Amino acid sequence: RPSMAPMSLRAWVAAVLGVSSAVALSSARAPQHHHARALRPPIRGARGVSMIGRGDQGDSGDSARLLLIRHGRTEMNEHLSRPGRSWGSKNFADAGLFDTTLTPTGVKQAKALNQRFRSLDPEVDLLVASPLRRALQTAEYAFEGVASASTAERMCLPLAAERVFLSSDVGSPIADVKGQFSDAWKFETLGESWWWGAGDGDGVEEPYIEWRPEGTYCVRGEPDGPFAVSMRRNNHL
Repeated sequence: RPSMAPMSLRAWVAAVLGVSSAVALSSARAPQHHHARALRPPIRGARGVSMIGRGDQGDSGDSARLLLIRHGRTEMNEHLSRPGRSWGSKNFADAGLFDTTLTPTGVKQAKALNQRFRSLDPEVDLLVASPLRRALQTAEYAFEGVASASTAERMCLPLAAERVFLSSDVGSPIADVKGQFSDAWKFETLGESWWWGAGDGDGVEEPYIEWRPEGTYCVRGEPDGPFAVSMRRNNHL
């Protein structure tokens, strides 16, 4: 959308995010051929890490681009990729891998993306990531050494986190996360237990009714009702 300022883009960012992603909002300084009329198919920024770009066709200084970046490969991705362990498979069992981090492969993917960003040198105005460690890791690796990203505002946004399906979608207490990532994410603005199911008032009706495929789970899954409420909150950012 043309003539859209970064502040007004925030609500749009939160509304479209259904996965833990690192997000970059940038001005139109980057090369023209990276603009698109609408959402395009993923751009392969690095093997296994995809980006989706959005922008307008013009070159006006008040245009903006949005990049949605899928986090790199994680411990849970590795587990679910093994035979007989995929989501919904017979006798499925949650591995109990809470707030999983990137594997060496995932780190390599994010660093490969970083090389592309360094070569493009985009002007980044805002970085958004969910408080899940895999998203924060991807964001920091991908934008390390990118000049404008070092001074860009950073937003740690719980509404950008994945819906709670498995243990890997449960977050870590902010006190634990703060020591692992840059203070620029402003963790102090978040509640200590920010994820769904961490406290009272999550909108769970008792008795809880399991809605996920048959299997063994470590945590309750986030029901449709509370998830829909969270998505509506995006309109008020």
